[in-house]
Amino acid sequence: MKYCENCGAQLSDDARFCTACGADQNTQKPEGHLHEEKPMPKKKKHWWKVILITVIIVAVLGGVGFGAMFYLNKSSKSDFRIGNMVNGNVVFEKDDWIYLTNWHGSTLKKIKKDREIELVPENKTYYAVYPTFAGNKIYYSYLYTFFLSGTNLAGFYSVDSDGQNNTQLTTLSTLEGYSYINEYEDQLYYINYKDHGIHRSDMNNQSEKVLTNGQWADYDASTGDINKTSGYDNLILQDGWLYFIYRTTQAGDEAGIYKVRPDGSEQQQLVKTRAIDGKAYMTRNAIILNDKLYFIVQGTDEESGKPFSKLYVSNIDGTEVTDTGISGVACYNVTDEWIYYGQNEQSENSYSGATALYRQRTDGTEKKRLYVSDSKDLVINNILFIKDKVYCQLVRVTEGDGKITERDYFTMNMDGSDPAKL
Repeated sequence: MKYCENCGAQLSDDARFCTACGADQNTQKPEGHLHEEKPMPKKKKHWWKVILITVIIVAVLGGVGFGAMFYLNKSSKSDFRIGNMVNGNVVFEKDDWIYLTNWHGSTLKKIKKDREIELVPENKTYYAVYPTFAGNKIYYSYLYTFFLSGTNLAGFYSVDSDGQNNTQLTTLSTLEGYSYINEYEDQLYYINYKDHGIHRSDMNNQSEKVLTNGQWADYDASTGDINKTSGYDNLILQDGWLYFIYRTTQAGDEAGIYKVRPDGSEQQQLVKTRAIDGKAYMTRNAIILNDKLYFIVQGTDEESGKPFSKLYVSNIDGTEVTDTGISGVACYNVTDEWIYYGQNEQSENSYSGATALYRQRTDGTEKKRLYVSDSKDLVINNILFIKDKVYCQLVRVTEGDGKITERDYFTMNMDGSDPAKL
């Protein structure tokens, strides 16, 4: 006796079909299975997604690490362009060549290891000042120490870095000359000695425009005397601004450090000379580094009648002016951590001629003398930095008339070790 699995009706043991509902009785499932389960499909393991995500994470983390490293290296590396320009750019570097002005029989020469290439030959009557790379050319003023007769070669020149195409762009007369040459958007900005004003021209020195007139007036041709009234100096380009010093012998409130846009707009006075020291009449040698503004303030002590020259530092906007404690400074340059300066060994109150080179930390500690001249008339004229080396220009000045009769260079490591003449 058995029962129908579909309707439960009682059937004989040999019944093939249910007599009640007609269900086939030979479709029973195997013993132990109440129903058939379809196997669950295996999930595909998307290894490519795992690999891709891993790669992205590594790349992002690695990129952040590399970017941070690059940023730190970039922010910690000094930009000596401005400091070297303020020191006359008498030594500069490009493509592993060192360029020197007025040295060993050449007006302009470049050296690399044991190689020397003369770019502009020497002329005893003339000398080069403020050479500057702009594009693939070197621009420089070619001035004369004296001019008697013949062709006047004094002028503003450009020359290729290999010495080819030395071209006189304009002729310069007495008291003329260009300094602090800056290039911005295919325009040259510079100080013209003729009026000590800020001028602008294209790369070929055409269509010159006077942005500011310095009113450097009253030149007496018979004596060579200049009654200096006012003028602009120390023109430097930084972050879309032209920074400059306005100098005047009248010691007015206008004297100090300014900035202006290259188009002449938004002029602002950042530092007022008289506000720093009531006896001061001049600010000079302004250098920008790491959002700090360094500058020298000069004046005359009314009681003693002696001149003074002090180095100050402020924020780049002229706020928080601080005395560095360095006085008697004739020339200087700065790195991230150190101030290098030339000082007269005879008197700290005299800024006429530096006979010794010192350095101290920017926080005023660890002052050390690095070099001393073997002659009081052989003085340090400029301090420059190139590839972890200090370069100083030495000039021999004749007593009385102050004329330069000799120029030479010496170099040393940044800590003062291994000093040597070039």
